[in-house]
Amino acid sequence: MKTMKQFIYLLFTMAFFSITFINCEGDMLVIEEPETGTEIASVTRYSTPLSCYYVTTKGDDTNSGTSEEKAWRTIKYAASIAKAGDTVYIKAGEYLDEHVVIVNSGTETEPIVFEGYRNRPGDKPQLKYDPFKNNKLDATIMPLLNGNDTTGRAFSITGKKFIEIKNIQITLYERGINCTQRDPSCDYITLDNIIGTDFGFTSPNNSIKATRYSGLGIQIYGNNCKILNCIIVDAGGENFGIRGDYHLVDKCESYSLTNHNPPDYFLHIGGDYNTIKNCKASNIGNNAPYGHGIGFKGDCKYNKVIDCVAENLQEDFLVRHPECQYNEFINCTGIKHNAFVIRDNASNNTFRNCKSKDAWASVLFWDSAEPSGQDGGGFNNTIVNCIFETSSTDPCIVFSNDTYPSNAQGNIFRNCVFSKGSKLFSGGSDLDKGNIMKNCIVTDVKALGENPLDFGIDITYSNFWKNGFKTPSGSGNMSKNPFFGGTSDFHLKSKYGRWNGTTWVKDHVTSPCIDAGDPADEYSKEPSPNGKKINIGAYGNTSEASKSTVKKKIVKY
Repeated sequence: MKTMKQFIYLLFTMAFFSITFINCEGDMLVIEEPETGTEIASVTRYSTPLSCYYVTTKGDDTNSGTSEEKAWRTIKYAASIAKAGDTVYIKAGEYLDEHVVIVNSGTETEPIVFEGYRNRPGDKPQLKYDPFKNNKLDATIMPLLNGNDTTGRAFSITGKKFIEIKNIQITLYERGINCTQRDPSCDYITLDNIIGTDFGFTSPNNSIKATRYSGLGIQIYGNNCKILNCIIVDAGGENFGIRGDYHLVDKCESYSLTNHNPPDYFLHIGGDYNTIKNCKASNIGNNAPYGHGIGFKGDCKYNKVIDCVAENLQEDFLVRHPECQYNEFINCTGIKHNAFVIRDNASNNTFRNCKSKDAWASVLFWDSAEPSGQDGGGFNNTIVNCIFETSSTDPCIVFSNDTYPSNAQGNIFRNCVFSKGSKLFSGGSDLDKGNIMKNCIVTDVKALGENPLDFGIDITYSNFWKNGFKTPSGSGNMSKNPFFGGTSDFHLKSKYGRWNGTTWVKDHVTSPCIDAGDPADEYSKEPSPNGKKINIGAYGNTSEASKSTVKKKIVKY
C-alpha cells in the first residue's frame, strides 16, 4: 500500500511540473486539487493568465495575443499590456512607424522580456551584420522597426526597471532605445543583439546637424544595465550614450558609414564603476568630423575599458574633464588619428598594455575651453606597458597648445615602446611640470622635438635606438640595439627565454634592455629566472618579460 502511494505521489509530481513549465500552450494553466485520502498537501484550484504573448505583422490588436495564430499586430500595444513576468515574442518582419512606450516595470525575478525571433520563439536569430561587407538590415531574419522619417523613438523605457529587449533591428528614428531622465532612471535594463542604423536628421553637408544635436542610438540613464552584442551605426548625436553606475557594455560595435550623419560620440560613458569590454568603434567612411570614440566625460570614476579597439577617430580613447579620475584602459588599441587623449584636467587615470597603430598622436594632452576655461591638460595619469606605433609623419606625444597651454603635470610613461614618428615630443609650455618617462624604448623616431626639459619631462633608464637625434641625458639612459623578437614583436630576445606569443623560446642573443630598468622599480611579476631587476620595454614587470639569469655573487675566502 505504501509503495502504491509513493508511486501515485511520483506521478502527480511529474504531472505538476510538466504543467508548470509549459508556456503559452493554452489560455489557462489549471491545477486541480488532489483527491481526499492521498498523502499530498492540499492544493487550491486556481488559474493564472499566460506569461507569453506574440506579435506578428499578420496579427491584430483585437486578438488575445496568446499564440502566433492569435498574435497582436503592434509592439506598442503589447508594451501597454505586458507586466512583470511576461514575455512578448516578436516575429521577424517589418514594423512601420512603431513608437513603443513600455508602461510597466518588471521585477528582479520576473522581468518583462521583448524578444525577437525568426521562425520560432527562442531561436536566437543572428543577422551577422558586417559594415565592412554588408550593411543591409534584413526583416526576414529579425524583426525590424522602421520609423521612416527619423523622428520619434522606437522604444521609450524612461523610469522602468527589469526590462529585457533582444534580437531587434531599428532604423530611421531620431532615437532608438531611449531613457532620457536621471530621475526616475532606468535600472536593470538588458539590451541584447540590437542592431540600429540612421538615427536623427541628416543632410549631405551636415548643415542641419550643425544646429541640432540629432540622433541617439542607445541612450540609457540608470544603473546596473547590460548592453550586449549591439551594433549602432550613424546616430548623429551619440551611437551609444550610457550614463549611470555599474553598467556592463560587452561585445558592442559603433560605426560611422556615411557623411550624412556621422556620430559625435561613438561610445560615451558617464558615471562610476562601469565596465566596457570587447567593444569596437570605427569611422569607416573617413568622415568629418571624426568624432569621439570610447571614453569618459564629466564625473566618471573607477570605470574600466578592456580589450577594446577604436579606429580612425578624432579621439580613439579619451578621458575628459577634472572629475574624470581613476579610470583604467587595459589592452586597448587605437588606430589612426589621436589614439589616447587626456584632456581638460582629467587625472589619475591608467592606460595599461595598450597599443596605437599608425597614429597621428599616440598620446595627446589637451586643455580645451571645457568645462570652465583653462583647467589643465591632465594630471598624474599613468601610461604603462604600452606599445605606440605612430605614423612616420606625426609626433608620438603631443602637449597641445591649441586652446590653452597644455599644463600637463605629474604624468608617467613607464615601460613603454615608442616606434616611428616624426618626433617624440610636440608642443609643451612652461606650465608642464613633473612628467616622467622611464624604462622605455624609443626607436625609429626622426626627431626629439622640443627639448623635454622645457616642458617638464625627466627621462631615465630608457633606451634610444636608431633615432634621428642624440640620446637625451638622464640616469640609466643608453643607445643599444634592443634586439626585438621581430618586426612587430617587441619582446626582447634572450638566451634564457623569450615569450613568442605561443610558447617560450631561446635566442642566440640576450637584449641589453633586460634587467636594465630603474633598480627601485617592482619586478616581482617577471618570470623566473630573472636578474631581480625590472626589464626596459613594454613587458617589464609582466608575465611576458624576457628571462635572464641570476648573477651569482662570488665570495672569496
